Amino acid sequence: MYSTFDILALGFDRQDPALATLKSDSPFDINFRAMVSIVDDEASAIVAINHHSFDCILIDADLVGDRHPLLALRNAGIQIPVIVVGSGCRGDTEEVNRDLGAMDYFCRDRFTPEGLGMALRYAIQVDRLRRDRTLAQQKRHECEEQYRFVIEGSHEGVWDWNPVNNTLRGNDRLCEILGLELETLPRTYEAFCKLIHPDDRSRNHRRLREHLDLGVPYRLDLRLRHSDGNYRYCTLRAKVQRDKTGRPIRVAGVVNDITERKQTEERIAAQNELLKQHNQELLRQREQIRRQNLAVLEASRMKSAFLATMSHELRTPLNAIIGFSQLLLRKHRDRCEGTFAEKLERILHNGQHLLRLLNDILDRSKLEAGDLELRLQRFDLAELTRTTVADFRNTAERQNLKLDYSIELSNPIVVNDRHAVRRIFINLLSNALKFTEEGSIELRVWEPESDRIAFSVSDTGIGIAPENLKRVFATFEQLDSTPTRNHPGTGLGLAITEALVKMMDGEISVESELDSGSTFSIELPRQVLNTASTFDERPLPFDRQAFS
Repeated sequence: MYSTFDILALGFDRQDPALATLKSDSPFDINFRAMVSIVDDEASAIVAINHHSFDCILIDADLVGDRHPLLALRNAGIQIPVIVVGSGCRGDTEEVNRDLGAMDYFCRDRFTPEGLGMALRYAIQVDRLRRDRTLAQQKRHECEEQYRFVIEGSHEGVWDWNPVNNTLRGNDRLCEILGLELETLPRTYEAFCKLIHPDDRSRNHRRLREHLDLGVPYRLDLRLRHSDGNYRYCTLRAKVQRDKTGRPIRVAGVVNDITERKQTEERIAAQNELLKQHNQELLRQREQIRRQNLAVLEASRMKSAFLATMSHELRTPLNAIIGFSQLLLRKHRDRCEGTFAEKLERILHNGQHLLRLLNDILDRSKLEAGDLELRLQRFDLAELTRTTVADFRNTAERQNLKLDYSIELSNPIVVNDRHAVRRIFINLLSNALKFTEEGSIELRVWEPESDRIAFSVSDTGIGIAPENLKRVFATFEQLDSTPTRNHPGTGLGLAITEALVKMMDGEISVESELDSGSTFSIELPRQVLNTASTFDERPLPFDRQAFS
């Protein structure tokens, strides 16, 4: 296998023996064969070179004369190697051609095919080496420029350490991180280590030693001293480069300033610690609240126990007082003088009033504790309305008040706690009688829908101011709470009423205008469904002391 070279012959006669040697079919060297193109002058040579790539140029000095085509070729920027062939064999002739840029001068008197072939091979090989070296230098320059561009334009600080001669260099970003000028940047490894925080130096040295000796990746967070004296948190990463023997010849790395991130992490850690303390405080407070709730529950239990005991202790003498008062009035009313009968009635009335107050307190306690259950049964609501109004007829007449009722029911049968509904009627009617000095009171019962019932108690009493409407159902709430108030009571009647209505899945509302009276309205389901209630088809016994 042979190599083929493209030769451009300038000024040669087509029959020149040198060209004949190159163009012969039998190559003069088994490793060499030439493809020859012939031109007459340097202008034609330049055109040919611009259209084709040639390995070497041969110039016949005898035919071109004094034109010196070499000078024209070099002025045109052509760098192809040139060999001049001429008859003159003097040293000065060869020297002149070399000065003009010829790589070799070949004398015709000493012409041999082998000599010409060696001269061509040498010129072409030298030119190729030159071009390869030029290309390598160009690539090296490009790589250096790219590396410099990366270093200077990088947001990371870049450092490059040569462990052989212990020289260190860095980019502008590294100078910015350290607050230094490029001229004052440390130039040795030892000088750079002086910028490392004393507590981090041994760790850095150990990690670098592991990287150089064992190949452990070098990545480290440490503190570097800024020119202002403060330390910056930085992340260092590096990679070692070795020669063929494995000896470290270069360590290149980057530096990232993570001060802001570290400060953020420290703030977050401080906030987390603060949140932890707050959580602990909240846990402590929750435990304290839990204990306080237990104490409240225990106090409520003790209160309920006290009220139950008080109920027994007070009801027994009150029942005796009420019973004997009724007995004396019934058996001896005709024989008693007027003032004596009035005193007995006053004893009876005050005893009944005390018993109602006591029952209100006990019932509210049961409602708060959830101990009061509805005992459901079917009953006639119309009949209950009439009997309840009848019980208050005498009281209304004594106060010169008109007491009416209206019943608008197509079906008077309901399912509910009969005694609880009666208690609601009693509370509302008692409230109306207490706050009405003249006029009338009306209890109205109707059906807003087939599965709903409603009733209301209206009066022409003193009414309620708008700002007090939201307070009427509060426990122990009395709109006139002064010691000299004109209307006695505990403030529990409406609170108990609202609680009973809610137990029945109903709604209660009030409409009132000051000095014009009030209307309390209640709407209930016809059939109460309460999983906490008991149901009995039979008429239930009634605790008259609790609901009268």
